[in-house]
Amino acid sequence: MDNYLKTLDFIHDASLPVTVVRRDPQPPYPLHAHEFSELVIVYEGSGVQFNEHQRTELNAGDVFVLHGKMKHGYCELHNLKLVNIIFDLECIGSPLAELRLFPSFNALFSLEPEYGDADGHKLKLSEARLMEAMRYVEQIEKETQEKNSGYRLMIIALFMQLIAYLSRCYEKAPPARAEAIMKLSRILSYIEKNYSSPLKLKQMAKISGMSESSIIRAFHKYTGRSPIDYVISLRVQRASVLLNKFPDKSIAEIAFETGFSDSNYFSRQFRKNTGLSPRDYRTARNP
Repeated sequence: MDNYLKTLDFIHDASLPVTVVRRDPQPPYPLHAHEFSELVIVYEGSGVQFNEHQRTELNAGDVFVLHGKMKHGYCELHNLKLVNIIFDLECIGSPLAELRLFPSFNALFSLEPEYGDADGHKLKLSEARLMEAMRYVEQIEKETQEKNSGYRLMIIALFMQLIAYLSRCYEKAPPARAEAIMKLSRILSYIEKNYSSPLKLKQMAKISGMSESSIIRAFHKYTGRSPIDYVISLRVQRASVLLNKFPDKSIAEIAFETGFSDSNYFSRQFRKNTGLSPRDYRTARNP
């Protein structure tokens, strides 16, 4: 793909999967995509972000998340200044996984980037909240430049604080049409916490205030999957991490730990989702 940016061009240290790139100002940029995710905070000026289907006006205080496969570009810029915080969710690992338990995090970092519309995909910060968010950014930049003892830990800690702060801002002042997304986010947080246990639509309905039929429709609309397919995909994702991290654990053990009671069914679902058997997947990553 033309204009496909690689993670290694921006993140040079695998032990530090967070990089701040300040665009002061942001130049016009053609349609592109990248391997990594980025958190974008607009702190001055205005412009237009575009993709293959729509145009979105940007102004100071706008905050949004872009994941790698999302094509986008910038045009019609008027002193647009922003920071791109480039990150890799999986590399950051278990500390960040804790944030997935919060509905507002799932809304802002998962559902909004994928399914928000031209007017609603952004979090809009007040001037005071924008200043607070930029303080975290400036501290990350300072730690990156000075590289004092423990700077990697400080950068990841500051990034997590920034994410938590923005998630709280979203929860307090979500886009007007975000009610359905917040309800589904509560379900996603529940699944994240309980994915290895039996999960029932009845319980999802109870925690979200939605009917079971509404949950099924919402999952298809916002994830393109049924609830059970979403759960299976998450279990397979978690299993793939364990297969790579614990090469001495048996496939049956990992199947059980991630919510599969039948190792044969686990193997079929793993192949369906990844194209490889669990054994082949492990071998490919641990040659």
